[in-house]
Amino acid sequence: MVKEEDVRSGEERSSTMSLLWRFLLHLFLVAAGATATAEAAGGALPGCPDRCGNISVPYPFGIAPDCYRPGFRMICNSSINPPKLFLSNGMVVSEIRDADLVVEGPIARNCYKPFNLGPDVILTIVNVTGTPYTLSYRRNKFTGLGCDTVAYNLQGRYMSDLSSGCVSFCNDPSTISNGTCEGIGCCQTSIPRGSSSWVPFS
Repeated sequence: MVKEEDVRSGEERSSTMSLLWRFLLHLFLVAAGATATAEAAGGALPGCPDRCGNISVPYPFGIAPDCYRPGFRMICNSSINPPKLFLSNGMVVSEIRDADLVVEGPIARNCYKPFNLGPDVILTIVNVTGTPYTLSYRRNKFTGLGCDTVAYNLQGRYMSDLSSGCVSFCNDPSTISNGTCEGIGCCQTSIPRGSSSWVPFS
């Protein structure tokens, strides 16, 4: 979902060099294998905790020793309120849907400020290489937001392979439609099937 508020305001908005690209906040990671899909619907193993806060944690996922399949360990931080669920690599899990995980991450951006103040950059790296997960190519979209923006992503062992990208144009960021991506100041493209790492750039 693209919101008009995501576009930088004030002096940055007035700059014709202003760029903003955005990676989706929620990533859907698909647990590998049909076996995991079937098991995930059955709940936790006997004697194992099945919740972290308000999130159900069904097998093959687990938050206690001997409660998960190899590669499906999660961490429940109950010292905060409400408790938060994490993948073992530190990504925040907000929902488990059978074998699909919804995880949260920061929005990547690269905004050029006026008056030679330099770029405002937040780089988001998503890497689940070596885990049972891949990025869902069906339920994710790579989204670029901004005027005169070229957004692309890199993959591969050394993050050097260009995999996909898109271009958006507009004269004024205020012309971007709130809550939609209809081609004015916003572009979208698919995520390649089988992706396990992701570095967006603009």
